[in-house]
Amino acid sequence: MLWGMKMTRRNTEDDDALEQIFANARATPPAVGSGFHARIVALGLATQPPQAMAGGRVAPPLSFWREAAIAIGGWWGAGGLTSAMALGVAIGLTGTVELPIVAPNDGFLDLMPAVDGLFADSAEEK
Repeated sequence: MLWGMKMTRRNTEDDDALEQIFANARATPPAVGSGFHARIVALGLATQPPQAMAGGRVAPPLSFWREAAIAIGGWWGAGGLTSAMALGVAIGLTGTVELPIVAPNDGFLDLMPAVDGLFADSAEEK
């Protein structure tokens, strides 16, 4: 059903003609040109890296650090991760700071008011 409407077909004459066209197409598949397969293979070989094609040898595997650099996006990714790490360390070293937020009652905004007693039981057990 499409948007609550039931779709019904009343005319099946077009289906018979279309089915005949499909049957004819299946009976005589299109012929592939003689050079088609050769062109596909040549295109595939042309897109291979040069190390894999030189003399039929396989390129040596990349080192762990090279694969890691490629995985994170090269120098751009490494720079972004380093910046984020440095900011995280700086925030972690400064500790938690209560940030005053202008509220209608000029107080602090408690973002998680239900968490106050969350760890009270575990502190009493120790």
